Amino acid sequence: MTIREKSKVVSLRGPAGYHKVTEKDESGHAVTIDTDHHLVHVGRYFIVDDIDIEVDIAAPKIWYFETPDDDTRIHIYFQGSVSNAGTFELFEGGSVSVLGSAVSPTNLDRNSTRESKMNFYRDSTVGDLGTFRMGVFLGGASPTPVPIGGSADRRTEMILKKAEKYIVRFSPVNNDTVVNISFKWYEAEYPSDDIIDP
Repeated sequence: MTIREKSKVVSLRGPAGYHKVTEKDESGHAVTIDTDHHLVHVGRYFIVDDIDIEVDIAAPKIWYFETPDDDTRIHIYFQGSVSNAGTFELFEGGSVSVLGSAVSPTNLDRNSTRESKMNFYRDSTVGDLGTFRMGVFLGGASPTPVPIGGSADRRTEMILKKAEKYIVRFSPVNNDTVVNISFKWYEAEYPSDDIIDP
């Protein structure tokens, strides 16, 4: 690997010659941005947000999504918050008897025409939950009228299996629980990828 610095441009030599990696600021230091920020800039970062203001014990909230059956890998983060106590759970390899309402993921670069390869649904009817992969309990198990809520997020991404089905279930401790969830992910091609040059 050969790095070339000329004027304010830092270049890296690859099989096809040099290509620009970054620039230097006025102090001569390389200007960098984190990976997530970069992936937004190249139109590879997507989000699905959902809010339900009345989730009951007898009817947990369900989200269902399918990963693509190609060389794309989904690198995903989860964030959730609730007005009352409850449990978020992620299951892999399950099935649904009713898909529910389709959700169109939002590309965080609103100028990009790239669309997500994930099929995403909310309020699905579960046939088989599949295998439990991870979960978190939020808040305290207090009866109304003294609800205790909370929030949580996974700061480490999970790379989902290709051609797989996933179910996320929120089960509240009390009725009339408000729930907000955010699914954030970027899509990368394996074994090679065009993240640098979209």
